[in-house]
Amino acid sequence: MAVFPPDGPSGEPATTPTAIAAPGSDGSFASLWRSLATVCYALPAARRPEPRPPRLANGRGVATGNSRPQTDVSAGRSSPSTSGETPPMAKPDPTENPGDDARKAELEALFRQWEQRGPGTAPTTPAPKAEGRGVHARLVTTLVLLGVTVFVMVSTWQSVAYWLEPATPQALGDVRTRATAGETSLGAAPNTHVAVEGLIPTRLVAVTSGDPEDALADGDVEYIFFCPLYNITVLTSQKVEIPTARMPVIEGDMARVVSTGLAFPADTLVRVSAAGRLLSGPEAPPNLKNFVASFAKRLDLDIADTWVLVDGHAPASETIGVILWGVAAVPPLVSLAFLVAALRARRRAPAA
Repeated sequence: MAVFPPDGPSGEPATTPTAIAAPGSDGSFASLWRSLATVCYALPAARRPEPRPPRLANGRGVATGNSRPQTDVSAGRSSPSTSGETPPMAKPDPTENPGDDARKAELEALFRQWEQRGPGTAPTTPAPKAEGRGVHARLVTTLVLLGVTVFVMVSTWQSVAYWLEPATPQALGDVRTRATAGETSLGAAPNTHVAVEGLIPTRLVAVTSGDPEDALADGDVEYIFFCPLYNITVLTSQKVEIPTARMPVIEGDMARVVSTGLAFPADTLVRVSAAGRLLSGPEAPPNLKNFVASFAKRLDLDIADTWVLVDGHAPASETIGVILWGVAAVPPLVSLAFLVAALRARRRAPAA
């Protein structure tokens, strides 16, 4: 029987319904009090909300680690978050690891590659592509070395060509006899090994590298003179002396040379023979360029119409130039070989 008293103990309206049991068989008020105490104890428990089920992960009934037991404040006891005991944490599924999936796919691709190569061969990784920067560096190095080599070879080509000349000089004969016969051409090509006779030493100059007196005493003197016959500037280590005791009377063919002022009478008394390297005037060695230009200016000649004869300069003396010429060709060839190897490696890299 439910009884709602109009007022509470203090006279205020009652807000909580109270269930009062009927008196017991003994009809005492103690039985009524016990029933009232039982109802008051059950009301707080009846007002608690139903416990929510734990959150599930992955949709497979695995409880998350955030579920904790709830505490009943009114009763002073702890109750589990779910009915009964909390289920144990489930172990993670190894098949759901993304790293394992990637590794599995990599292994499958590797085995497929192995099967395509056939039995007895191990799977290999593709060869790395050759770096374009390395190829470009080799190309630039090769071009620079090639340019330097071409410059050296062009500069020393005359020496190499003269080194190929025969050791026996080409005999040009007596220039006095040829000039008297009316021959106007020397009959030889520049940068050749020749032998000439009957040269007239005019404008004689002695050249020394040190003290003139010591050089004359030691015989370390070179002579430069100009032969008006065929306009030849001669450098020789032979001792050339022109007599000055008396002025001879020149007759015959040399009288024309003296009368034109190309030579003094005493010059025609000396005959010089020389054998060596014959060069054109523009190709004169550096130590003779000034003399050639001076002789050509005094006689009002074009340098291209003059010759230079270096006495005693045999082809074998150019061996050092030939060695330098050959050595200069080695660096660009080696660099070119490395460049070709790099290009082939880069071309094979994509196919690997």
